Amino acid sequence: MAHNSWDAFEQGQFFNVILDIQPAEGYRIFMQSLPGYIDSMADFFVTGAGIMGTETTIGGFGDYDPNEVPEFFRVRKAMQYVDDLDEFVKMMEKKNNGGYANSWLLADANTGEIMRFELGLKYYNVERKKDGYFIGCNAPVDPRIRNLECSNTGYTDIRMPTGARRVRLTQLMEEHYGEIDVEVAQEVLADHYDVYLQKENNPCSRTVEGHYELDRFEYWGARLPYQPAGAVDGKVMDSNMAK
Repeated sequence: MAHNSWDAFEQGQFFNVILDIQPAEGYRIFMQSLPGYIDSMADFFVTGAGIMGTETTIGGFGDYDPNEVPEFFRVRKAMQYVDDLDEFVKMMEKKNNGGYANSWLLADANTGEIMRFELGLKYYNVERKKDGYFIGCNAPVDPRIRNLECSNTGYTDIRMPTGARRVRLTQLMEEHYGEIDVEVAQEVLADHYDVYLQKENNPCSRTVEGHYELDRFEYWGARLPYQPAGAVDGKVMDSNMAK
């Protein structure tokens, strides 16, 4: 499991806290976080039940129910109390308010099963495998979430960070299929190939290791050029580490 957090640099610098929590009830939680939070927020964690988790936030998501429960509360309960992936899905679905909608990438270190769990407000989708991979790029795979609950996701547009990373991550997964380990995952997170301009070393908003601060954004008019933002970290974990 590998993940890099994309954020404004002035905020991302604070995601440098590793919390190791043994609650009075429930499972131990080991997670990346920042001061003052009860959940990870960076969303990279492993629990005493062997549940490994990360996510990519769904861009362009618009639906919200103010009468239901926020994500940080639901995911903290899920990390602390669930025994398996099915229970994680049920916990996150229950009283879901749609805020901070995510594509969750999960694994069970005990069974070897992996899952992609995309949670909108009205729609959700679960995919499971025991062999293979899932990727996340801030755009939902499920067409119901992408087309009915989101706008301008960039899923098919390789000029945008979402579409470009979807293509590049798929290329890298296929290239390294069957040999993906911690070292390969680290290389993937540091990848600077630009699929739109087809340039080998062009760190920008379209690369796996995102660099908004180096991007003129001439292909994405909604963004200002050279913003101090992008990938602020890189984390990798395998099932042996999780145990």
